[in-house]
Amino acid sequence: MKLLLINPLDKDTCAYSRHFPPLSLGYIAALTPPEWDIELIDEHFEDLTFPGADLVAVTAMTIQINRVYEICRTYKKMGIPVIVGGIHPSMLPDEALKYAASVVVGEAEGLWQNVIDDFSNARLKKIYRSNSYPCLQHLVTPRRDLFSKKYLFDSIQTSRGCPFNCDFCSVPIFNGREYRLRPVAEVLEELKTIKKKFLFFVDDNIVGCGKQNEERAVALFEGMLENNLKKHWISQASVNVVNNDYLLKLMKKTGCLGLLIGFESLDPLQLKASGKLQNITKTGVMETSYKKVIHKMHQYGIAVNGYFCYGYEDTRESILASLNFIRESGIDIVNTPIVIPSPGTTLFQKMETQLDLRNFPADWGQYLGRLLYSPRNISKKQFYRVYIYSVKKLNSIAAIAKRALNSLLWSKNPFQTLMILLFNLGYRRLRQKGMQYLVEIDPDFKMAYDELKKDKVPEKHVH
Repeated sequence: MKLLLINPLDKDTCAYSRHFPPLSLGYIAALTPPEWDIELIDEHFEDLTFPGADLVAVTAMTIQINRVYEICRTYKKMGIPVIVGGIHPSMLPDEALKYAASVVVGEAEGLWQNVIDDFSNARLKKIYRSNSYPCLQHLVTPRRDLFSKKYLFDSIQTSRGCPFNCDFCSVPIFNGREYRLRPVAEVLEELKTIKKKFLFFVDDNIVGCGKQNEERAVALFEGMLENNLKKHWISQASVNVVNNDYLLKLMKKTGCLGLLIGFESLDPLQLKASGKLQNITKTGVMETSYKKVIHKMHQYGIAVNGYFCYGYEDTRESILASLNFIRESGIDIVNTPIVIPSPGTTLFQKMETQLDLRNFPADWGQYLGRLLYSPRNISKKQFYRVYIYSVKKLNSIAAIAKRALNSLLWSKNPFQTLMILLFNLGYRRLRQKGMQYLVEIDPDFKMAYDELKKDKVPEKHVH
């Protein structure tokens, strides 16, 4: 029996990564019985020519879903069933079932074995869903031998779920709010099998929240040092990561290059409304508290990849305030996406009736990177005008060079500075492609873009 795994790429969305391999497909392969022949086709590196197989499995986020449905239609004509899973199908299984033979809702452990057994016995169900989240003890080791050697980073997961409840995030829905941990000893054993020097801990929050979770993170990084498992690694964390100096020291010693921190907004009222309560300090002066976080991480040699979500910042003044803060804050890498109400999230439920695009699934292909609803305080064109201005300023070669120089000054580490520079340039290319994509599909964006391109309005005149 042959299982074909596909990592899909929708070239029209302009969102793809050749940095991090599809870990979920590695887990699926490892959960499949050894008598199966398994092939993984990764559209980030090779064309899909629709080879034959007994069973096809595809994972998908929203930005990939229309490509996934194309794959399902083609294989359906060939008489080959396709199983789909991942964030988007798990949020909208009824939609996915219009195209796929079956949908795996949620995490694969405890479900994929049933899929294989039912397929082998010609009793494939439409939906596979568990009533609980799987225990993370004794997880299988992902089949990394199937991943393209062209990926710069390898990936590993040490926890699932997030104790926080941000309204724009799919994690609490997909993985739950319980912060489930893998045993440290098992993580260390898996780390010993990873040959690449660059590593991405894909945990949505590498530290979690609370003393117990901090102690577990300390044990993990102490174990890495004791077993000589130092890597050049990155991950994601919340602002609370700076509360433990010893933890930061261990992170640096094990090779941490930087952490992605979701700052989201400078407005405590917006943070509260979005459920990002963990960012709010007693003073409510976010600029001061954020600068302390950045400075503390720099003290321990760790770079900051800061995310600010525009759309929460939806006035000329608030967007420019974010721009000025980012310029002055010392952030090493910056990403400023527009808030997207992802399917299944609390934000989507709040905004669904206000969305400009609701012809799904066709509109999923135009869902990425744009303002999907009318802002409260200005027109869409006005929002886009100041947003484009801000993005261009933050991603200019001069701004990137300044961040790289600043990073070299605090880190005194040319290699780390080079990595920071490369990530900034990567985000620059992604933003350029994204803006060109929006010029083609969003009339308001095109008008704002053309106006700024023509008159190059200086900052004080942006309106």
